[in-house]
Amino acid sequence: MGQELRRRVGTGLGFQSGKTPSVGTLHSVFRRVDKAALEAVLADWAQRVLRQLPQEQAFSLDGKTLCGSKGQGAVETHLLSAVSHGLGLTLLQQGVPDKTNEIGAAQSVLSALVLQGRIVTMDALLTQKQIAAQVVALGGTS
Repeated sequence: MGQELRRRVGTGLGFQSGKTPSVGTLHSVFRRVDKAALEAVLADWAQRVLRQLPQEQAFSLDGKTLCGSKGQGAVETHLLSAVSHGLGLTLLQQGVPDKTNEIGAAQSVLSALVLQGRIVTMDALLTQKQIAAQVVALGGTS
């Protein structure tokens, strides 16, 4: 089963010889990827997918702290994500600076999303007047 999965993943990534690079080689390649550029491309793709769906699609804003990230010296260990309910897909995520909360990041995340006709859900921390006003101003429902 493991060999079959490895072959399918290799083929899916475009490797034609039936062999995949070693873990070390993949690690070296992925370390050099511009993470911000990759995230921007993926966010743009997710937005294009979202635009093609019926408008009643909903998404939620939710923050998560990355386990073990502080021990590795990461500056932004807390992320705020916008997740599509129907697609099960993260549409956008943004780091929340240390010693702040998700409220400031939420306004930035919302302004980057297509809200027209969408339902936006969020936890109690984000139920703020200014966030609700922004959702409504951008054509969404909170």
